[in-house]
Amino acid sequence: MRRDLPLGDRVMFELAPTSPFVRPGQDWAALHRDYERDSRIQVRDFLAPAAAAAVTQALAGGMPWGMYWMHGERAMNIAEIDLQAAPELERNLLHRQLVEQAQTSFQFSYFGCPMSPQALSGLAPDHALRGIAARMVSHEFLDAGKALVGDDEIRGMNANLTRYDTGQFLRYHDDSGTHEPRVAAYVLNLSVDWAPDWGGLLHFIDADRNIAKTFVPHYNSLVVFKVPQTPLCLVCSAVRRALSLCSHRLAYPVGCWSLGGRAAPRVAAVRPQRRIQSCCVEPTAR
Repeated sequence: MRRDLPLGDRVMFELAPTSPFVRPGQDWAALHRDYERDSRIQVRDFLAPAAAAAVTQALAGGMPWGMYWMHGERAMNIAEIDLQAAPELERNLLHRQLVEQAQTSFQFSYFGCPMSPQALSGLAPDHALRGIAARMVSHEFLDAGKALVGDDEIRGMNANLTRYDTGQFLRYHDDSGTHEPRVAAYVLNLSVDWAPDWGGLLHFIDADRNIAKTFVPHYNSLVVFKVPQTPLCLVCSAVRRALSLCSHRLAYPVGCWSLGGRAAPRVAAVRPQRRIQSCCVEPTAR
């Protein structure tokens, strides 16, 4: 289980219910044509200015972050406050082992806040994540997805707040490891004044392992791509903190519009009191 913020901590999402969440006046027909042509697109200034400002302000407050990574074929997590309480030597050992495993197999390392109903149930009723999640699953956001992707059968979506700190990463993948009826994946970038040489870039890799396309995580930009995605995609290591609204699918931290409902994957929670040696990547028994 996650350790949430103390009940006395309040992080508010201050956007009037009548204020638009998605920026009005976008040319959805033109955006859809570009998406169909390339199977991926980046839309700048996607949220309405007031909505983007409200989300950014909310994220500046405390969030119940947890760190996620792979242990064999299992997605693992540990609450950030527990990770910070562990000895620095153990934290460094975990990071080094994740990097070593990433050289030969799929791996990732990032901080996240799932936004599923189950994850939100432990937060205060007026916590910012509840307000943001409500707008993310609203008809307004779903209608934008339908128009952009060109699929009126879209019935739902998921979301996850994701944070890449210095040295964290996501190795390349194609989002095919699911039986869920996924239509498209998205990343809503929320890092202000991001510079390309800071890393954190979303790369699409072709069959020859060349970079076919790169999206810089410009503030308030929405990246959408078809899933499964070929070429493959990855998030390269960042040199400073990068924020985005993505998915609660921990193995593939991007959001998605779907044809039906979905259940969150089972995640093993690690709750050490002082040491995190048991979190480190080890061979999985067969």
